[in-house]
Amino acid sequence: MTTAREDASRLVDLLRRERTAMADFLVALADFDLRRRWVLLGHRSLFEFLRRELRLSAGAAQYRKTAAELIQKYPEVEAALRKGDLCLSSVIELAKVLTSENAAEVLPRFFGLSSRDAAFVAASIRPVENPPRRDFVVTPARASASPPEAASDPAGSLLFRAPEPLTVESSPAPYVASPAPPPIDRPKVKPLDATRANATRSGAASGPSRVRRLRRRTQPRRRPSLLRRNGAATSPRRSGAPSGSATTVAARGPSRGAVHGAHRRRGAGGAAVRGSSGQAWRG
Repeated sequence: MTTAREDASRLVDLLRRERTAMADFLVALADFDLRRRWVLLGHRSLFEFLRRELRLSAGAAQYRKTAAELIQKYPEVEAALRKGDLCLSSVIELAKVLTSENAAEVLPRFFGLSSRDAAFVAASIRPVENPPRRDFVVTPARASASPPEAASDPAGSLLFRAPEPLTVESSPAPYVASPAPPPIDRPKVKPLDATRANATRSGAASGPSRVRRLRRRTQPRRRPSLLRRNGAATSPRRSGAPSGSATTVAARGPSRGAVHGAHRRRGAGGAAVRGSSGQAWRG
């Protein structure tokens, strides 16, 4: 198992090899460009050769093309790239300001700089010629009454202000009424007469009663309980037996519940059922 120090040493060695391989590639590319070998391969420029043959991106091809051109003119650039002092991304800005007279002085200023920092250094060494300019046209206007400060100024003072846009007063456009929408063909509704109105009301009134009748038909019938089937005595309310004293029950006769119970208990022949008062009740 390797230690962290051993891994770091291996990375340093690999980085050194990468820089050496990059420098060797740029030296070989500079010689390839110097002899214009890309013409024999049917390419119009070294940039096109790098893009099509080596399949580099536009940025990578431009960096390597510029570095190969600098190596052809300034051998010290190749040594700086091999040592790792000069970054490949800053060679484009270096090529703008590097000359044979200032090479010993300007080249060390780009060591260890990124492309953004190299652009600032290049601008400080050689300012941009004919930078883009933007002209603003301002129309001076004299004030109608000179302010007190302008009275002491012998040459007079000018008040600068932006020109005001011209406003053209126009009469309002005459009012034009919009055309009326076309009439909508709607169906005519005929009111109900007295006969149809009464039939409708009677049908609406008989509706709930019909629902109740249907509900009675669909609901299951209640079966008599086990006690009622065996003839056991139940409470007066549940069995339908008349309540009260014997005289009152005899005078009142069988209750409605008792009659209904008799209807359930009677056979197919329809036998008569007598109450406590001796009166015969038939279903």
